[in-house]
Amino acid sequence: MAEQVTLAAGAASKNDNDPPTGLYFFYGTLMDATLLVELLSLDKRPDLRPAYIKGYKFKLWGPYPALLDDKHDDTAVIEGAVFNVETVEHARELARYETKNYTTGSTTAYYSDGRQPATDQATIYVFAGNRADLTEGEFNLERWMRFQGRGGVLDELAAKKVDSA
Repeated sequence: MAEQVTLAAGAASKNDNDPPTGLYFFYGTLMDATLLVELLSLDKRPDLRPAYIKGYKFKLWGPYPALLDDKHDDTAVIEGAVFNVETVEHARELARYETKNYTTGSTTAYYSDGRQPATDQATIYVFAGNRADLTEGEFNLERWMRFQGRGGVLDELAAKKVDSA
């Protein structure tokens, strides 16, 4: 059974069937700026702000990360990046990319770059497919990008992070 999720606060859409615009938290393949440029036909490399969310866990759906609600474990942290989806057309492209096996939800994103604001509400993609198709494991963006033959955003995101040690 799919989890109940709410749309991100302040998200604007043309109609009820459209995915929301606004801030999105990406935790998997969409953290690859090159993929976003191709997928959304962007003129320039997108600005991804390093962040993390709490209360979720990963499983794998094939090679892809499947985000699942884990609210009972407040130590569960997922690292990723926040991106501002400015148009409904871009939100639709992201929804097509994510397929019907994911649904949008809302969560608090905690930025890890030391800039203000320190938090924002962001839309996330939560797995809504058949949980029997999931396996244990960790998604590794660097390995996925190497497999895809892509340059990446990992060093760029790491350079933006504030050392928390």
